[in-house]
Amino acid sequence: MTDGQGVVRRMTGLVLAEGCAPARIECGFDPSDPFAVTVAVAVGSIGTPRPPVTWVIARELVVGGLDHRVGEGDVQVRPLSPEWTLIELGCPDRSAIVLVATEDLRDFVAATFDVVAEGAESAWLDWDAVLRQLSADT
Repeated sequence: MTDGQGVVRRMTGLVLAEGCAPARIECGFDPSDPFAVTVAVAVGSIGTPRPPVTWVIARELVVGGLDHRVGEGDVQVRPLSPEWTLIELGCPDRSAIVLVATEDLRDFVAATFDVVAEGAESAWLDWDAVLRQLSADT
């Protein structure tokens, strides 16, 4: 689904941790933050799903990770096989190793490029808002 502004794709995947568990994965893209995508992961049975945990990661990591291992530290993306892509997400209080269909991820990335072309991200930034946020943080 593309909502006219952003992109949201729902996928089914697996979370690998002490075995495998089915997961609902939602990848999102908002052109107001064109360098980033969100990855929300919800694990649990259909009747009793847990609330999703959402990570914000660089879009270029997902793009690069479709073809080769990219990322260091908390976020890494790499092909596991031609059909599957592995996304490792972490931070001090939570982590997930997620396996998703490469074709689903490629479709999501292509849809984000339909909204904001690769290399055109800077033109979509609200630089005044960025400066206000930086000023507020100091």
